[in-house]
Amino acid sequence: MKEYIISENLVVCSEYKIAEDPQFWEYLQSEDLQNFLQEIDNDILIVIWWDGSMLEAVASYYPKRRKFFGINYGNKWFLLHPQSVLKISSPKLISRKYPLISLRDDSSLHYAFNELDIKAWDGKMLDMKLQVHSNHSLNILWDGLLISTPAGSTWYNSSLWGPILSHDLNSYIITPKASWKPRNLESIILSNSQTLELSTSGRENTCEIYADWRLSASYDAHIDLEIKILEEEIELYIEQSYLRSWDDKILVEQGFSQS
Repeated sequence: MKEYIISENLVVCSEYKIAEDPQFWEYLQSEDLQNFLQEIDNDILIVIWWDGSMLEAVASYYPKRRKFFGINYGNKWFLLHPQSVLKISSPKLISRKYPLISLRDDSSLHYAFNELDIKAWDGKMLDMKLQVHSNHSLNILWDGLLISTPAGSTWYNSSLWGPILSHDLNSYIITPKASWKPRNLESIILSNSQTLELSTSGRENTCEIYADWRLSASYDAHIDLEIKILEEEIELYIEQSYLRSWDDKILVEQGFSQS
């Protein structure tokens, strides 16, 4: 997606919405939105459209900018506010910190807000060694793995039957995809202070790595990867009156009904 900078602190990560939806352009010029922008500090970047726009904005602006506020204009908005937030006069914003997960190889660093997706590329299963600290290791033959933050636990991770975590937990998740050896391997939860090392072993492995759906790297030989939580966090700002519903989203995703 291509981002469009509308003003100093307003960005839209959607080429389609700008080019194809005249009502959306009118919305960007609306009095409600302009008044709301005047109430928000300029160091907070306002992101409009859907959750994917927020992920795209983080990828485009981090680490230069680390403070974000989202407003929904699409269908998916787990990380965004409904449009009704614009009706609030003198909004009060509360900061919530979210970690980024990083992957480092021999020459580059990649990071993601939601997840890192490691996929077997050529139809062969990946023969990999996972190591935490120097004395805990696990050899696995599988189609790949998904490494998710708590914020990403409700996305692809949940469709792989991985656990859903509250956003304030200092943990991340390793969820296997079609694990062959060992069979029926379940998700592994690590604390933010634990670093995961991945290496291929045995036969030649070919894999691709996606960071929040963006193809970030591909390998066709032996690899050594380091995965950990970055110390520099992202701040998502939440309007005070939406805090309860924001936190309840995790329960709703797990089937709880709201009364």
